[in-house]
Amino acid sequence: MPEHGDTRSAEVRSAREARSILSEASAALQLAPDGAELERAVESVAQASSTLYELEAEGPASQDYRAIRTAIAHLSEALGILQALPPRHGVDVAIEGLARTLALLYPVARTHQRRRRKVILDIFSEPDSMVGLAAPAPEPTGAPPDRGDFSGANKREGGDRVFLEVDIGLASQSHFYTGLSRDLSRGGVFVATYRPQPPGTEVAVHFVLPNGRAVQARGIVRWTIDARGDMAPGMGISFHELGPEDLSAIVEFCEQRTPIYHQSGDD
Repeated sequence: MPEHGDTRSAEVRSAREARSILSEASAALQLAPDGAELERAVESVAQASSTLYELEAEGPASQDYRAIRTAIAHLSEALGILQALPPRHGVDVAIEGLARTLALLYPVARTHQRRRRKVILDIFSEPDSMVGLAAPAPEPTGAPPDRGDFSGANKREGGDRVFLEVDIGLASQSHFYTGLSRDLSRGGVFVATYRPQPPGTEVAVHFVLPNGRAVQARGIVRWTIDARGDMAPGMGISFHELGPEDLSAIVEFCEQRTPIYHQSGDD
């Protein structure tokens, strides 16, 4: 279980990063033509940003999950509105920013939800909560993947991989996706998701390590697998932009875990 201070740091970091992205999205919307629907979207973005500011600045830790849920609801509404509008530059830029923000906030909210499963309402299970933008991520199995799960496709560089099941938020240009990690190394992560993206797709990746460290990276989809039996489909993502502090956190985490199997045994 993460220490309270670590979890709070993850929430504050995510709120700060989210507000920075939303600032750029709001500026892009100012360049788009006026309209009632656009005004509704702008208002929802502003409400989300205000909620995140309160969380970052002074919100009590016991209410953090409520603030994140509220921000996600506002952003989901705004993204749904914008995606229904005709393509235009300001709107397209804002859509990308909102998708990235949802991907950033999703794993933090899910971390709370899983710890408070019997207490809070899981907004990601409500039909209208994500405006149909993201298929639910697979549920954790508690079991490491078998060698045969990846049919020899898992050739990701980056050293030994360790078993990790945490919720992952993903974003590619104009869409937000959800996933569940199945293994992790300093070089990348395998994500079980009902919407794997084609190889070559660039994605923003966000997740929270068990110690409460919020990690964000940019990666490229290298390979995908189809659903097989009880195993969900998924994709292998290699990191190509990962900050030094996040890299250190991943390396430290992996060093504390027993490798699933060694890189030399993949062939």
